[in-house]
Amino acid sequence: MHFEIWICPKGYSYKSSDVNKYAVDPTKYTYLFDGQVMKGDVILPKKPIEILDPKPVARDETVHQVEVIANQLRIRKTPSLNGDQLFICDKGIYNVLQSQEADGYTWLEIEIGRWIATREGEWTIDLPIVKVPTQEEIIIDLRAQIDKINKEMELKDKSITATENALKDALTVIESVRKAVA
Repeated sequence: MHFEIWICPKGYSYKSSDVNKYAVDPTKYTYLFDGQVMKGDVILPKKPIEILDPKPVARDETVHQVEVIANQLRIRKTPSLNGDQLFICDKGIYNVLQSQEADGYTWLEIEIGRWIATREGEWTIDLPIVKVPTQEEIIIDLRAQIDKINKEMELKDKSITATENALKDALTVIESVRKAVA
């Protein structure tokens, strides 16, 4: 069997003369599991892939996590298709340390130096952070709401006082006009 991997731009039309332009080293994109062998003129180095390393974690709504829904998703050393394949992660939930865009994928770092390529809904599902406020945060928020209400009431009280003073002044003027007319 003859095996080549080419990385070509979208919409590319095949031309055999482009082999030097688009062909890449297939060893960067393939691997052998334990017990597999490769025979032929070119012997690829055996690269055992460990399963389930890193291991899935429990759902934690206070940190960014992703659920892997594909079997045997490759984990790479860097966020790139050229990155060495380190492991395979199985289905489960993983913490996300950071994300980057590269090679047409969103890459998620699920442990330091361990990256997976993702397409939302196809291989993974992004799990949102649902932060449950602490009792202290709730108290701070309630105090802020009370302060806001107190300021609004203070403004209303000042407005009422100003209106009362304006009415008293108007009554004084009316009373003085009434005395002048009488």
